This record gives sequence, structure tokens and C-alpha cells, in this order.
Amino acid sequence: MFPLLLKKPFRTIIDGTYIIGFLSPMDSSFYKADSTIYDLFSKRSYRNEEEVFAQLAEHSTGSINYALQLVNKHSALFLAKSSNQIQLTQHYTVSVLTLNMTYACNFACEYCFEGESTRSYSSMNESTAELAIVWFLNQLGDKGGKIIFTGGEPLLNFKVIKKVVHLTKCNNISYLIKTNGSLITDKVLEYLVTNDIELSLSLDGNKYVNDKHRKQKNGVGSYDEIYKVLETVRTIYPAYINRIYVNAVVTNETINYIAKSDEFLTSLSLSGYSIKPVMHQDLNLDKIGIEEYVSKYYWPALMKQSNGTNVKICGIGHKQVCVDWDGTIYPCYRLCGQKEYIIGSIYDENSYLQKNPQLEKIYQRESSNQCENCYAKTVCVSGCYADKLNYENCYEDPSVFIFDGIIKYDLLHDNKYKLLPLLS
Repeated sequence: MFPLLLKKPFRTIIDGTYIIGFLSPMDSSFYKADSTIYDLFSKRSYRNEEEVFAQLAEHSTGSINYALQLVNKHSALFLAKSSNQIQLTQHYTVSVLTLNMTYACNFACEYCFEGESTRSYSSMNESTAELAIVWFLNQLGDKGGKIIFTGGEPLLNFKVIKKVVHLTKCNNISYLIKTNGSLITDKVLEYLVTNDIELSLSLDGNKYVNDKHRKQKNGVGSYDEIYKVLETVRTIYPAYINRIYVNAVVTNETINYIAKSDEFLTSLSLSGYSIKPVMHQDLNLDKIGIEEYVSKYYWPALMKQSNGTNVKICGIGHKQVCVDWDGTIYPCYRLCGQKEYIIGSIYDENSYLQKNPQLEKIYQRESSNQCENCYAKTVCVSGCYADKLNYENCYEDPSVFIFDGIIKYDLLHDNKYKLLPLLS
């Protein structure tokens, strides 16, 4: 039996009842447990029986022996599978290049993580964009790739976007623009459709919800302008609606309207959408109304995403990087301007990207046994890696805390936890 490597189950105590749960994309099981087996899972690995008894010193010898019998009996459920760690090498192929076109923006969204700064007037020029493309294509070789344009509002630098597309059109490259949509005129729309450029459009929900935070510089809400763009697409380029994805943000002020937002975004019949908590704002589950968030959006959305066994990892600093307006290379656009995360420059003769020790720790941790066998892997690993770095190098994604609240809410609903089988 030893050395003993255990999975990391969900654990909670409700009204004195010890509960452990094992989750996977294909199956989930929850049990009532005694305090000994509950405490056994407070540690992931044990080299020998002596370590078990030392860890569970407050429990009786009989209860500890019984816990070990359960481990042996339910080994398939309890024991972790080993995995090989993925090392970030010095040489790898970047298949997704994000270009930070500008820090300028024509909106004044109240929750914008960029905020006002001296960088607000910085934009990428054509020569920097060309060098970034040369660097990207040289290391890409004959493989296919993707270029993402972001900002600020990238369409404020539309001239350079067109230059990049022109230079790479014959290189098996796909394109995506992250935009607030306000600068999509009929002429711009025609260009986007002609060049098959995907759109990631910011729209928080219906008019009331969207205009609560997403405002133009003059303080007027942006909903009418964006919805007009979608209506134009439906009328003139109906097939292109399937190339538009919406990113919505939920805040403490809009959480109670999440069901309506979900219904509204579904009605748009786009390629897809997501509703995520606002960056840098703590969404306290009691404060925002857990029932709204859990039962009407988060849990159904999670179930839709968990119908396979493969977990998608964004791969920042590895499979994808961001070139800032000045040619500096960062793992992700959300880390731009933070000098400690610089991993290279397009002006550097050495084309190899540097390792970032903080990011490497996350990759190594999440490809290790510690994360491979964790109940929350589907949620945590698919979360935002930049968040993990920005939250004081917290390696667990903030969504895990929300996920824990969701599970506990589900167990409490109609006192389901009382009906759980006893682990024996």
C-alpha cells in the first residue's frame, strides 16, 4: 500500500457531518465519512504507516486501521494516478500570437483592469508589427497559427491590423479581434467578413445590464451601438454571426440579473458566449446571491463544458505569447507592463523566449500528481493563468473558491447532504 498517494477530494463539514467528494468530467460521487477518513485526506502522500499514525494522532488506533482498510477497499476511488511532469523547455513553437495594438480606448468601462495610465496613448506602429510577424512566422515554420488583436480598443489601430493581415494572409493564419464593437462601421464589417476574422465582442447582457458599467467616454451606455452592429450582421452577413463570440462580465451590481443575461445572450444565437466574474473584484458568494449565480448560469455552463476528459490549458508563455506595442514579449496580454514577466523582445537577436520562474511553477504544479488528481482540476486548470500570477502568485485559480461554494450550495439544497451514502 505504501508509499500512499491520495487524490485530493472535495471536503466540507455541514452541521457536524463530514463529507468528501470525488469529481471528474464523466462522473461524481459524494459520501458521508467519519472524521478519521476525512482527516486522512488533509495530506496527499504518506511514505509509511508511521506517517499516517502521526498525522492522525488525535484519532484512535482502531479508527486509523479502519481508515486504511477503506483506502485498500476503495483504492480505485481514493488513490491518485501518477503523471509525468511537463517541463517548459527553452525552445518551443508559439502557435498563437497576441498583438497589443494600443492602450487607447474610446470607452470608459468602470471595471476595466487597465484603468487610466500613461500607457493610454501608446500604440503599435507598422515597423514593430512587421518585426513581430517576422519573428512569429520564422519560429512557426510551416505550421498553422493564429493572431489575436487586442488593446485597449484594437480597432483604433485598424490601419496596422490591415497591414498584419496583408503580410500573413498566405501563411495559414487565422485571426481574431477582441473589441468593444463600437468602431465596426459598414466598411470595417465588410473587411472583417471578407478576411474571415473572428470577433470576440464585449457585451454584458441586455441594455440595463450592459449599460450599468460599459459606457462611452461621454458617460452614455454602449448597448444600442453594439446591438446595431449585430443587427447589421444578421441582415447583410447572416453567416458571419457564427464568427462572433461574446464575453460578458458579471459584477456585484449585476449578478441578480444573470438569468436574464444568460437568456438574452442565448437568444443572440452567436458562436458562443461566456459570463465571468469581473477581474480584481472579489465576488463574495453570500453578497452576490449564490443561488442566482449557481443555479442559473455557472453550474449549467460548467456541465456543458465537462462532457469530455481533455482539459484545455491556455498555454501562455509557451504555446501563446503577447507582443506589446513596443515589441516587448510577455506570456499574456494581461501581464503587459509588468517587467517581472518579460520573456523576450522582437528586437533581441536571440529568438528564444526566456523561462518565467513563476509561470513555470504553475505549469509544473498543474501537470504534477498534486493537480492531476484534484477534484477541481477541470475548473482550476481551465481558469486564467494570468489571474494565478496576479493574485500574489496564488497557484489555485480564484474560480476554485467559487466552485467550492457551488458544490456546498448544491449539497445544502433540499438537505441533499443528509441523503448521501456512508463511506464504508
